[in-house]
Amino acid sequence: MSPMDERIKLRACPEFEAVLEDYISDDLSSAEREGVTAHLRGCTACSEAAEAVEQGRSILRFAGEAAMDPGPFFTRRVMSRIGALDPGTARETSFWKPLEQFAMRAVWASAGAIALLVMYVNLSGAPAQPQVAQIRQNDQSGLFSDPSAVPSNRDETFLTITDVRHGE
Repeated sequence: MSPMDERIKLRACPEFEAVLEDYISDDLSSAEREGVTAHLRGCTACSEAAEAVEQGRSILRFAGEAAMDPGPFFTRRVMSRIGALDPGTARETSFWKPLEQFAMRAVWASAGAIALLVMYVNLSGAPAQPQVAQIRQNDQSGLFSDPSAVPSNRDETFLTITDVRHGE
């Protein structure tokens, strides 16, 4: 209970304290209402208590009224103003911030790997010009059969194929 309620309770007459709310809301019969009205004219403590009840009811009536619709962009306006007051908070709570950090780390790691590769190639003593495959003149007689010896019949052809493939 607030201190004001305590002061009003101590000053208001106990027999009229219970009916003050009904008197203000006009829920009393005409005889009871006339009795309370007569008492309020003569008792300043009860009239102050009735005035406090009336003020409380008016405050509650005002607070209970529906507010106007703030409009479709109310949330966006409020959030932008909050962000303008503290830009660090808005930046920290960004969804993209962790992805940006990951991308930056990947870029720096790739750049470092390329730099290491370039240093390795330059310092390893590798020739400046890569060597292209060179053709060497070797004895290639074992790879192919002599084309001048053509088999004369089917049996010799069969024996040549068999000897070449299974004779190794």
